[in-house]
Amino acid sequence: MDSPLAISATDIARHFSTLFREEVRAELALDPDLFSFKGVEFVRSPDRSKQLNDQHGPCIIIAASGMMEAGRVRHHLRNTLSDPANAVLAVGFCAPGTLGAALLSGDKEVRIFGDPVKVNAEILRMEFYSAHADRNELVRYLSCQQPEQVKKLFLVHGVEHSLLALKELVTAQGFNDVLIPRRGEAFKL
Repeated sequence: MDSPLAISATDIARHFSTLFREEVRAELALDPDLFSFKGVEFVRSPDRSKQLNDQHGPCIIIAASGMMEAGRVRHHLRNTLSDPANAVLAVGFCAPGTLGAALLSGDKEVRIFGDPVKVNAEILRMEFYSAHADRNELVRYLSCQQPEQVKKLFLVHGVEHSLLALKELVTAQGFNDVLIPRRGEAFKL
């Protein structure tokens, strides 16, 4: 696992494991550390991360993707995309215009750190896994609110057409002041 943030999140999950669902706590009674197993390595240092690019033989690198736009994943992609023996599994959504979206759309060459990189690796997608709520989950979340008492509702973190569709939906449910802020826009609350 080559993601200091994911490792820190895993440490938090370990620390608060008593808060897991009953089924997970039962599993923890059998295996007190579900996050570690033979062969897993938690990589924190940049030097060790770079060494992974010289790895020979089968290896799975789990790196936080940020739509493949930032962090260590870009280095791994630059070093592995051209090899047809490799595969990249994208988990979750990649917005248009991102490196992840380019790979998922089948581009045969991408630019990473300004350099062209041939895409010969197999690109796979797992669409059903995301940490973000979808439209229906957001609407369900808002259903416990009395729309007339909500002074402002801000919709952020999404592609424009999805945000506009969500705005239309929640406006139809009685939320009156629904805003989609632009980058740098400020509001007085």
